[in-house]
Amino acid sequence: MMDQLSEIQVATLQKSSSDRLRLHLLKAGYPEETVLSWSRDELLEQYAQWVLKGQQVTGTVAASRVDDSELERERWRHEKRLKELELELIRAQMERDSKRAELRKSVPVNDDDVAAQLKRYGQALTHILAPQPDEVTDTPGWFKRVEDQFHRLGVTPEFRSRLIYKYLSTRSRAMYSRLSSDIRDDYDKMKEAIFKDLGLSAKTFLERFNRLKKRPSDTFTLHESRLASLLKQYLSSRKVETFDSLVDLLVSDRMKSDLNEACLRHIVGLESVISDDGWIEPKRLAGIIDNY
Repeated sequence: MMDQLSEIQVATLQKSSSDRLRLHLLKAGYPEETVLSWSRDELLEQYAQWVLKGQQVTGTVAASRVDDSELERERWRHEKRLKELELELIRAQMERDSKRAELRKSVPVNDDDVAAQLKRYGQALTHILAPQPDEVTDTPGWFKRVEDQFHRLGVTPEFRSRLIYKYLSTRSRAMYSRLSSDIRDDYDKMKEAIFKDLGLSAKTFLERFNRLKKRPSDTFTLHESRLASLLKQYLSSRKVETFDSLVDLLVSDRMKSDLNEACLRHIVGLESVISDDGWIEPKRLAGIIDNY
């Protein structure tokens, strides 16, 4: 069948991935189990038959024949829908994988299964993840968005560290490569190591919040977003979740701003020892300062 197609059609087919061919055939009504069982050669042959029957002319071929704005808009809508279908197919497959994993928890995982799952997760994330931002203080927010997508796609913890590597900045990749395997393969430990390397701490967020200036090229909407992000990251790092704890934190910070250097060093040293949240509530802080 392939020899009956035009050179443009053959070139278009050969450039198409197997997953894209499957999506076309599934949309045409072919049974899912049958389509998923076909090899690439079989997919090409079946798709060629479909094209010869006149049931579809691909967007690439149509665009090469007619330069028409309406056809171009239709092609764009078609490509957008194909991407949505591709994501749906990947998510459905991952849901099936997840169910199978639940049933086979006591059975050792096959290396081929791991590779297949990583590939499917990777394909899904390619459509929705952006690279790690260069601005250091934007990194926690970026990780939060990444984790939201992990949750939506059902990505299990053992895959997360490997999947995120390609999206890390040059500096974070270098840090990643220096980590021991037990830390590198543990997503939470890996993230903590990157934060530490970037100097991301409660002190950093507060200092950036207080010193941030609007860039000439920024709108005030963007400036507001950066300020809000820095403040939220600071409060999150201090584990502030209620209005009362927010008031206590602000009062404690204000009290520390009046201390001399020696007393401040003493308080900062105590904060990391006597408080899991990294700060001391104001009444207790006042007593420590008075006794210093």
